[in-house]
Amino acid sequence: MNNPQLTPYKFPQEAEKLYKDFFHSRYSDQKAQAISKVRSYLTKGPIPHSVEITALLTEAILEDEKKTGVRLSTYEKSYPRVTSISNMSDLSIRLQYSMCIIKFVNGLLDPFQQSVYNISLHKLAIELNLPNYFVETRHVSTHERLPSLEMMRLVAQRALNWIKAEYWEKAIGQYREQGALDVNLDQWTECIKSERKTRIKRENDAKRNENFTSVSEADIKEVEYILKNIKKIRKDELQKGRKVKELNTEIGKLNTLIATKPNEFTIQLLVFKNYLVLHGEKNENLNEKKMLGLRKMWGEVVEQLEPDYCFKLWTFMFKLATMKTFAKYDQNYVESKLLANQKIEYLQDGREYTQVVGWLTDMLANNSFVNNTNIESLLSLLMISSDISKKCLLITKQKYHNLLTECGLIERVEKLENIMTKFWVIDDNFAEKEIQDIDHDASNYVQNKRVKPSLYLFKTFPSWRPVPFGCPP
Repeated sequence: MNNPQLTPYKFPQEAEKLYKDFFHSRYSDQKAQAISKVRSYLTKGPIPHSVEITALLTEAILEDEKKTGVRLSTYEKSYPRVTSISNMSDLSIRLQYSMCIIKFVNGLLDPFQQSVYNISLHKLAIELNLPNYFVETRHVSTHERLPSLEMMRLVAQRALNWIKAEYWEKAIGQYREQGALDVNLDQWTECIKSERKTRIKRENDAKRNENFTSVSEADIKEVEYILKNIKKIRKDELQKGRKVKELNTEIGKLNTLIATKPNEFTIQLLVFKNYLVLHGEKNENLNEKKMLGLRKMWGEVVEQLEPDYCFKLWTFMFKLATMKTFAKYDQNYVESKLLANQKIEYLQDGREYTQVVGWLTDMLANNSFVNNTNIESLLSLLMISSDISKKCLLITKQKYHNLLTECGLIERVEKLENIMTKFWVIDDNFAEKEIQDIDHDASNYVQNKRVKPSLYLFKTFPSWRPVPFGCPP
C-alpha cells in the first residue's frame, strides 16, 4: 500500500504542463511562466527537490541567454565554437550556475547521509546513478576557483538532462500508467468538492454526537431494561445449556437503541453499571472463575454488536486500562456523569483493572471488529507503554497477520515489537486519587486556559504522546 504524498499541485496535469514548458517549449516566455509557477508552489509549502532545481537551472540559463545573447538550447552540440557575444563580466552568471549546481548535488545526496560518519559524496553519487563530474564541479565551485563559464553551461545543461531522465520522465510516466493524465480536470474538481463536502459532513456529525447532551433518566432506564433482559436470558442459557430464541431479538433491540444514543453514553453504561465490569461490593470476592463466567455471559452479546461500536468499546476500555490512576467514586457519581454525557476516565481499583484487561484480550482474540479501516488506529493505541499493549500486540500479530500484510503494516508491527522488547520498562504502579480532586483540577484547567481554535495540517490522534528526539516511544 503506497503512502499518500503531499504535492504542491492539485492535478497531475499541472505537473505534465510544467514538464512540457521546461523541456519541450522553445519559447523563453513559457519557461519563465513555469519558473513563476514553481515559485508560487514554494509559497504553499515544501516541493520536490528536483522540481525546484529544474526551475533554478532554467532560470540561470535564461539569465545567461539574456545577458550574453548565446542560444544555449544547442550549446552542447556546438561547443566549443559558440562563445559569448558580450564583453561584460561573466562572474555573476558563473556564480548563479555554481550555486545551482551546489544546491542540485547537496539536495540529492544529503538526505542519504544517514550514518554516524559522513560517507563520501562520490560513493553516494554512484548509488544514485549520478555522474561524478557533478560532484567534482560542486567541490571546485565550493573550495577552489569558479569553473569557466563554458564548463558551467555544459554542467547545467547535463544536470537538466539528468533530472529530466531520472525524475520528470519517470514521474509523468507513472501518472500516465495510472491513467491520471486522462482524467478530465472538471471531474478532478468535482471529486475534490465532493470529498470536501463529505469530510465536512462527517466532522459536523461527529461534533453533534459529542455535543449531544439530552440524556435523561428515561434513557438510562430504557437501555438498562434491555440489558437486564439480555442478562436474564443469558443466565438461563448457561444454566440450561440451550439457546433461547429471544436473545437475538433483544440484541437486535439493543443495536437499534445504541444507534439512537451517543456512543459514549451507552459504552460507559455497559462498563460502569455492573454489566461488563463489576464495581464496588460486587467485585470484592471476585476471582478468575467469576471473571471467566462474566465474559462468557456477555461475550456472545458483545460479539453481535456492530463492529465499529465494538472497536469504540475496546478503545474506551484500553484507555481506562492505561491511565495508571485509580480514583474512588460511587454509583451516584456514575449516574451524574451519564446524565451529563461526560466521560469517566478512571477505574477504581486493581480488581476492575484485571476485569478490563481480560475483556481487552478476550475481545481482540475472539471478536472480529478489527478491519482495514481501524487497524492503524489500533496500532497507534498500542504504542502507549503498558503491559496490556504487549499482550494485545501479540494477539493482533497472530490473529490479523494476513490483514496486516495486506495493509502493509507487518513491518511496523515488527518494529514496534522490537522497541517493546528492547526499550520499554513497564511501571505497574498506579496512582490513587480522590475523584473530587481530579474534577477540581480539570475544572480549573478549563477556566484558566485561553481556548483558541487550532488548525491542523494532518489528522490528530488522542493517543499520540510527545517524545523527545532520540528516545523510544
